[in-house]
Amino acid sequence: MTNTETKVTRFTDNEACEIIRRFLESADVDGLADMVSRFCEDGPTIVYNHKGDSDVFEDGEIIQIGYPVILARTYDDGHVVEVLFDAEPWFKQASDEEIRELAACRWGGDDASDNIAFFMADRNVEVANMFKQRDRSKCGFECYVDVEDAMKWLNTHRPHLSDQFLGDEDTLTDGTLKGR
Repeated sequence: MTNTETKVTRFTDNEACEIIRRFLESADVDGLADMVSRFCEDGPTIVYNHKGDSDVFEDGEIIQIGYPVILARTYDDGHVVEVLFDAEPWFKQASDEEIRELAACRWGGDDASDNIAFFMADRNVEVANMFKQRDRSKCGFECYVDVEDAMKWLNTHRPHLSDQFLGDEDTLTDGTLKGR
């Protein structure tokens, strides 16, 4: 399965306020829930401020308070349960070789990314619930990491690795969760 189903939109607080202001002026909205639902109808939406603080919205609900440093998504093969989560805890403890393996598989859809979901299941109840659903339905699962977020983190925390990936178009193109 490919990672082409996910589209993440990012806005600054000011951009989000302007979009919402224009939307409210032109729409007949029955409350905040309807407005937020329409605001993020194209998929996960991240609204962040100049300090990097933000919230993540999906399907009209806030799903994470505070910006995920490295956005990732995991889901069972039946797409019954899909979870957005912050993969930074995995990156912090991962070896350079584990990160190279993740990049080599284009940031998802392979054992290297599956290990992130397994690691996060002990730390994130929604990821753990995805595994429970997968076990009930006896199906597989996928996990993908956003390459842009991963590269930003690597540039700051492990620049020797990010430099290795810069010339590799395959490594830098397939793993994005944005714009899909």
